[in-house]
Amino acid sequence: MKKNWITKSVSIFVMCAFVVSVISCGTIFHPGRIGQRGGRIDPAIFILDGIGLLFFFVPGVVAFAVDFSNGTIYLPEKENNQSRLIDKSDLRGMVAVTVDKEDLTLKRIEEIVASHCGQHVDLTTAEITACR
Repeated sequence: MKKNWITKSVSIFVMCAFVVSVISCGTIFHPGRIGQRGGRIDPAIFILDGIGLLFFFVPGVVAFAVDFSNGTIYLPEKENNQSRLIDKSDLRGMVAVTVDKEDLTLKRIEEIVASHCGQHVDLTTAEITACR
């Protein structure tokens, strides 16, 4: 009876270790990166996979293989300024207003928006959050 319990415990431990090594560090820490193809290698993920390779050769090799095949070992591409630009066709009648930084008070913003839309504007209500 005691031997059966030890065998089950060891089996569960080995299966857990196998599952952790198969899904690898990049897949655990950055699941949003799955599907990337190429780019710069993330040094943190590379080091963690390397530690797995150093201590446990086969799981380390599997971790590298999984991270490279999933693309999770690569850093995400940096967005360039052009990818962050707003599509002009999506503005649908919006108007850009240029205001000096010194003139940007809550009251002044309310006045400017009210003058452009022709309605009273109150930015102090609970439904509105101002962010920089």
